Amino acid sequence: MEPLGEIMEKESWHLTGTLAANSVYIICTDAADPAIIAKADLALPYESPVHYNGNDAIAIFGIDGSGNFTVIMDVIGVQSSDPGPAGWNVAGVTGATKDHTLVRKSSINKGNTNWENSAGTSASDSEWEVKDVDDWTSLGTR
Repeated sequence: MEPLGEIMEKESWHLTGTLAANSVYIICTDAADPAIIAKADLALPYESPVHYNGNDAIAIFGIDGSGNFTVIMDVIGVQSSDPGPAGWNVAGVTGATKDHTLVRKSSINKGNTNWENSAGTSASDSEWEVKDVDDWTSLGTR
């Protein structure tokens, strides 16, 4: 998992193992609300891929045949694109990647490397539900 942009290698975190189908793995900042940290599998210190402000693209990478983390599996945002301080729109919500909680719809069972398709333009064609910034009711569920 790492931000996509000029500092890609600076802010990466290499995870190992395999996540079972329909499982969740929660990663947060070590400065997150205690309710989030209590459910987290991993709390990362500053500066890490989870320390972003909503206008940074991030991705989950898989390992290629040579053992390198070069296969993009899933993205939020567009590499080398700055949506401005408001962040990217998701499901018709302006600036949804900033100061909102994004929850992947349970009907989505794989990553998507095309952010525009993943974000969608309405609640019906988006892969995401956009919730209020402090709505963590779905944390840990799939």
